[in-house]
Amino acid sequence: MLQSKANHRSFWKYLLFPFRAVLRITEYLAGPPVHAEIDTLQADAANWQSRALDLESERDDLQTRVARFEIERHDLLQAAQALKKQQEQFKQRAGELKRANQELQVQATRLEGENDPSRQQTAANIPVRASGASQASIVPPRIPDIVAKPNLVLFNATVSETTKRLPTDLLETNFHVYDEDREEKIEVFLPPESPSAVGLLLDNSGSMLGKRTDTVNAALAFIASSHPQDEMFIVNFNNSVWLALPSEQPFTNNHAELRAALGKTQAEGRTALYDALKLAVHHLQANSRLRTTLIVLSDGADNASSTRYDELLRLVRGSSATIHCFGIYDPDQSDKDPDVLKAIAAASGGEAYFPDTIKSLHLIWQQLAMKIREQYTIGFLSRAAVGESRYRKIRLTASDNKKNTLLVKTKSSYVPRQTPSQQEIAL
Repeated sequence: MLQSKANHRSFWKYLLFPFRAVLRITEYLAGPPVHAEIDTLQADAANWQSRALDLESERDDLQTRVARFEIERHDLLQAAQALKKQQEQFKQRAGELKRANQELQVQATRLEGENDPSRQQTAANIPVRASGASQASIVPPRIPDIVAKPNLVLFNATVSETTKRLPTDLLETNFHVYDEDREEKIEVFLPPESPSAVGLLLDNSGSMLGKRTDTVNAALAFIASSHPQDEMFIVNFNNSVWLALPSEQPFTNNHAELRAALGKTQAEGRTALYDALKLAVHHLQANSRLRTTLIVLSDGADNASSTRYDELLRLVRGSSATIHCFGIYDPDQSDKDPDVLKAIAAASGGEAYFPDTIKSLHLIWQQLAMKIREQYTIGFLSRAAVGESRYRKIRLTASDNKKNTLLVKTKSSYVPRQTPSQQEIAL
């Protein structure tokens, strides 16, 4: 059995021998070219690997250069921002120096007028109703001759670009004023951040009882945001009108005194809105500030004044004060009269506001304070005949240094200012 298996293996060994011999001969004959091709491929692979290493090195160099360029770009951007900031600071400083120079010129003119008896305005007592029934006398300060002239027309203007940005670096030469379509020389020019005389007229009628706290807070926000040199006063009104500050102190820029004055009254009675405005307009004549503003807040129509509506509008158009009105009405209120507030504001070049909620007063009054600070004040000598009483149309245009037309918000007409003997001062 074992011998048979051994013989079987030998048979197959001898049978396959020729095939194995042929296979070995074939491998031998084909060997050298195949090995040569393999060597070639291996050499090519080494070359490509070397090229890949070179490319990686070039990539690293490029990344290093890009990083260096990025650092240089960042440094250049920082330098450009620093230069821009420095330019803005220089521009702001130049504006401050220009305003300071203009204020010094105004003060010099005022001192010159005070030292020259021929230029001094005769002092006249202005009776006002203070703290109810008591009367007080306020003596107007002496003022420069140009301001004392009865034909001087003063008005405030808000200038803006189409982007709603308020430019504050304009000069007198950027403006042109027209009286009845005839261009007039600008005699008075006050840039933004010039101090103002500001009056706050607050409704203290009975319907304001639940609104007093929000009203006072809004007034305090306005005071805090105003120019620190603004001279302010407060007029309260219900059945009558009265000045909230002591009679010996017609104006103040002391915030503590204004805060104390705001908290001294109670809401009761009716609404003498027109009488309050008449008192405030006349009270402004006791201040030497050339820029004047009145802020009116009421929650109802006038129902207690002796001053007529048409008389009040004429007084407003003859005043240099810009009047901003706030109507805080309840949704179902029947005695509201928003058209009156709109007409008063428009006649003076101001705006009328009707907040949806009294809570929003705080922010609106803050924004209004900043807007007032950014106004310009323009003055010219009217050619109106002595005693002329008709409304005269005025127009103010402004352009920037690139001659781009700017938007101007101001009054559209005025009543020629009367001489002191022609004015009815007392209420």
